[in-house]
Amino acid sequence: MFRQAQDALVQFRFNEEVVAIDDTDQVEKKDSLKQVETNRGNYLCRKAILAFGLLHFPPELAALDRLGPKKVHYKTPKT
Repeated sequence: MFRQAQDALVQFRFNEEVVAIDDTDQVEKKDSLKQVETNRGNYLCRKAILAFGLLHFPPELAALDRLGPKKVHYKTPKT
């Protein structure tokens, strides 16, 4: 997945703590934009992929909890 993201010219942000992810009224290419707030700044994006964690347990982050279950997906490796 990392190679696909690189090939798609995805922007990577490492070692940042997500504070909030909010919907905006802005649209780009028919997709509504989200504002991602981190400890290092704010970013606008169409989609946000958060990759982190340890073992096979979903993280507990208030920013993710506010999005609701329909917009948050977890992918854990098969054991």
